Amino acid sequence: MRVTLPSTKSQLRALVMTELTIELVSRAEGRVVWRGSALTAQADGTPDDAPGAVAAKLAGAVMRGFPEVREGAVSVP
Repeated sequence: MRVTLPSTKSQLRALVMTELTIELVSRAEGRVVWRGSALTAQADGTPDDAPGAVAAKLAGAVMRGFPEVREGAVSVP
């Protein structure tokens, strides 16, 4: 793995962490029957940080696990 670090402060970007949680609630019982969540960190101000891109990535990761019950959030690169 190779990681390139910025050489000047003007190239530094904040990391934006976003978590999406989806809960399926039984209408009849009013209780959560399934819950899944995903978490990602993206560099601020990049195409990968666009709300639509982040939402699609996280939603896909959460629903790929359905109906499996997982502890904690799935990490999404």
